[in-house]
Amino acid sequence: MFCRLKAVFAGSALLAVLGVSAAAASQSEYQIYGSYNMGCMSGSVQLPAKGAHYVTQQWGQGRSFAHPMMIDYLHKFIQRAADAGLPAVVIGDLSQRRGGPYAGSNHASHMIGLDVDIPFGFAADLPQKKRTTPAQFYLVKNGRLTANFDEQRVKLIYLAAQDERVERIFVSPRIKEGMCRIFGNAPDNDWLGKLRPWFGHRAHMHVRLRCPADSPYCKTQAAVPEGTGCGEELQSWFLPPDPKAAPAAPRKKVKPVMPEQCRLILGQTG
Repeated sequence: MFCRLKAVFAGSALLAVLGVSAAAASQSEYQIYGSYNMGCMSGSVQLPAKGAHYVTQQWGQGRSFAHPMMIDYLHKFIQRAADAGLPAVVIGDLSQRRGGPYAGSNHASHMIGLDVDIPFGFAADLPQKKRTTPAQFYLVKNGRLTANFDEQRVKLIYLAAQDERVERIFVSPRIKEGMCRIFGNAPDNDWLGKLRPWFGHRAHMHVRLRCPADSPYCKTQAAVPEGTGCGEELQSWFLPPDPKAAPAAPRKKVKPVMPEQCRLILGQTG
């Protein structure tokens, strides 16, 4: 009990140093600062390496932490998968203990505890050397869906989207196309709009939750367009470039700035 109280008071002192209002701090001891691709978090929860109906697959040390809302989402997703008769699922990278960028990784997000990679496979398929991707996890090869895009994988993707806290799920454009073909004419199919086509994501889906209501310093992302996204938006990914089109002028990328609060949070030890 004493250690718990000490941790809470230490967190409150840190928030005071960071200039966070007492009202905001009282909302939750778990606070997010910044955006998905440039931020951090004060307070996190670690997902155990394995549990009832799941195992983790991490590509580096210390990537199993998240905001409590994400941990709750995962437990509910895992339970939905079990109730649907799916085999034990695999949970991939989450965030670091205090968020921030991964060192030596190609992850551009996963910084605030609201992103998770969920492989398109099951625990029984994982090899002993877990930092490899089994062939059966890949749902797209040579630009086409493979036989691995089966009923179980379709259920996995469907169940991952059935939570109002899910803002978007990045998948390969061909996977989105396959899901649209199956559910495009079904009633109540607006959840398809959460499936966002993006490069890669052939062997896993990247689930992103919206900012928690009690974390006012979390920067929200632009909302996904209304509708299923199964029409022109999706087909634009498969159109060849117009040979008559003039080369697009290069756009200068503005690198996001790490919030000041994160300089102190990420500099902590222990």
